[in-house]
Amino acid sequence: MAARILLVTATRVEALAVLADLPAAATVALGPVPGQQVQTPAGLFTVIVGGVGPMAAAATTAATLAHVPVDLVLCVGIAGGFGTELTAGDLVVADSMVPADLGVETVAGYLGPETFGAAVAFYPPAGLAEEIADRLRDAGLAASVGPVLTVATVTGTAARAGLLTDRHHGLAEAMEGAGVGQAAALYGCPAAELRAVSNLVGARDRAGWRISAALGALGAATAALAAAPLEALAPAAAP
Repeated sequence: MAARILLVTATRVEALAVLADLPAAATVALGPVPGQQVQTPAGLFTVIVGGVGPMAAAATTAATLAHVPVDLVLCVGIAGGFGTELTAGDLVVADSMVPADLGVETVAGYLGPETFGAAVAFYPPAGLAEEIADRLRDAGLAASVGPVLTVATVTGTAARAGLLTDRHHGLAEAMEGAGVGQAAALYGCPAAELRAVSNLVGARDRAGWRISAALGALGAATAALAAAPLEALAPAAAP
């Protein structure tokens, strides 16, 4: 089934990368949020710049969903990767979007979002993360499936990276996914997250970042997703 997919990026640079390998897009007004729309074999793709961080992403996504019908919200952008198995340009598809620094630090240890009655994570529809990853692999792209952590403060030390790894076992770290997931949940809309690795999470070393490789992978990934409808978004058959 061709779907209406809202792609939320943090920055204009990421939005341009997402659109780079698609047909020419038209500028549209989505309530207070400007966007770019392009018809693809997979459906209508609408790309917006949501802003940096979970609060901006949640607010912008919610404002957009109030004005446009959507079948899937896809948070997409670059990210840091955990461990040494991921390299620049590798893709990570979230099987969970985790608000990794929401919680309470106590002398006895960390207490998660459930302390406040908040969501521990946001999850894509069943089978969607695996289908997206398979589509990317079929296009010759390196893709893994696992948790993507959402943080309000980017990790810049090895100690912090180790702490987050022990707590959440994430594959990648970014700043918007859980915010997008929260907004989508408010509207009863499925949400997912796709990230391209630009650097490893740990000691901050901007000289080692490979942003161009990550942005190129985003464009290739979006083109692969646009090539055909996603079966996991098809409505269940009537009994």
